[in-house]
Amino acid sequence: MTKRVDPTGIPAAIREIAALIGWEAIAAATGKGKRAVQYWGDPESKRSPTMLQAAALDALYLERGGLFAPLRDAFNVFADRRLSPTVADPDMIVAELTCMAREAGEAITAGIQLVGGKPSRAMIHATLIEVSEGSDAFDAVERRLSAMLGEGVA
Repeated sequence: MTKRVDPTGIPAAIREIAALIGWEAIAAATGKGKRAVQYWGDPESKRSPTMLQAAALDALYLERGGLFAPLRDAFNVFADRRLSPTVADPDMIVAELTCMAREAGEAITAGIQLVGGKPSRAMIHATLIEVSEGSDAFDAVERRLSAMLGEGVA
């Protein structure tokens, strides 16, 4: 039977790293045995790397061609789930979804305006700001939904 792995969790991050660098490299970088680090990738295990081990693994992953820091991202989601107040408040969810839709629309509009002719540096800069604001709004919704999972919402 295949175990269900939360894609934002530490086991998924460890598996992501192992897929690129291998379990042996993880074991060598952390001073642990291969089986011990494989437990970190098991969603049913309570074991996980320390913060120093996680930082070392993220650095090694990036060195070997990874495009992001999987364990940092997983720890951030973990913290957000524990620290987000009133995560399942329907009014907050609606407000964040509304903001996300508005910011995405503004980013798309700004991007489309770049296509019609030769855009100026100011137009490109304004579009980057809109895209960044849209990204922040999407991140807020993602944190809210992840926090809802942490609350045990069915």
